[in-house]
Amino acid sequence: MLAALASTIGATEAAPKSTAQAWTLTQQYQFAQAQQAFAGELDTNAESRDTRLGAALAMLNHPALKSKALRTSLDELQQLWDSRGEIPDRVGLWAGYALGRWSQNYESPPDFDLANTWFERTASAGDDHYIAQLARLKSAGLWLFAPLKSNPSPTTRISEVVAMDSRITDRGLRISYLVLLIDGMLLNKADHREVLTRLVEVWALNIPPSDTRARTLCQLGTLSRMVGYQEQAIAYYQQFLVEFPVDIRTQLVRDRLAEIAETSEGGQP
Repeated sequence: MLAALASTIGATEAAPKSTAQAWTLTQQYQFAQAQQAFAGELDTNAESRDTRLGAALAMLNHPALKSKALRTSLDELQQLWDSRGEIPDRVGLWAGYALGRWSQNYESPPDFDLANTWFERTASAGDDHYIAQLARLKSAGLWLFAPLKSNPSPTTRISEVVAMDSRITDRGLRISYLVLLIDGMLLNKADHREVLTRLVEVWALNIPPSDTRARTLCQLGTLSRMVGYQEQAIAYYQQFLVEFPVDIRTQLVRDRLAEIAETSEGGQP
């Protein structure tokens, strides 16, 4: 539980050797050992916020997690959040983010509204910090797709996410944000030209080779064709075939290129 979060923290933050070893155990999914290692560190330095955060996260991932330990760990995250200071330290921000992730993924049933509240709090407190941007990305996903109690309209959902646009600047997070936004716009039948504008924007970020890159290329071809930009559609489809000659969408792309060619020929005098 929360293993991805623990991996991110351990990989990016400097720590004393013994604490770093505990984070390594967490990254390796050895949560029982990690919890013991963090507990040992707390015996000698109970005020270390980094170690307190690690101990709470390791316990939440512990294979033998009990109700009492669960409550203690969540209370610890709450205390780390509450003591974050006027200019929040990274530990306080990670604590707020972790509480959001817990509410989203591990509560039974999931509390999407509470999760979104935590992500928005973390984003507001962290300003442009990477953790704040990450929280905005998670909030965007909830606004677009979660069954929120307020049952927001499609227009409200998209508007809330578009409002985050200028506050997600990290390249990797921005790619994920734009992909989410595009999916939300397509789901809610947004104007094709508006969707295409977002597709062009995410494409300009040079998406690494992946299923996301393949899907984006295919969407660029499809939306370009739908709004009447036939030459652009052909270019995107042809690039798709060069980059992804063997893909679940390859035959579809070939068929669409053939359809464009037939339409063009049929229009000749």
